[in-house]
Amino acid sequence: MFVQSHIAEHSQLHLVFSNITPLGWLERCPTYKEQLREIKTRDLHTYGFLGYPVLQAADILIYQADAVPVGQDQLAHLELAREIARRFQHIYQSKLFPEPEAILTPTPSS
Repeated sequence: MFVQSHIAEHSQLHLVFSNITPLGWLERCPTYKEQLREIKTRDLHTYGFLGYPVLQAADILIYQADAVPVGQDQLAHLELAREIARRFQHIYQSKLFPEPEAILTPTPSS
């Protein structure tokens, strides 16, 4: 176990990914659209909320894992991480990040 905020590379990779991830990819996230519809008591029209899946992608891809345990409810977020990995590889002509496969868990992760 570790404190993620003590690892500067997490936020640095998030910054790199946030500069190459198209807004349309984030706006189509099912969780984002669902929470915009359901949560009326807070202003969710912020990058912090919209861009959270980019931070999640950095959290996944920084460790270069081949597989990630996720619940069915997180498959869209994992697919976004895979898309970000592909885009990074295309832009920088690098095979730095593998596209991790899902290991489905029986319990939703939310």
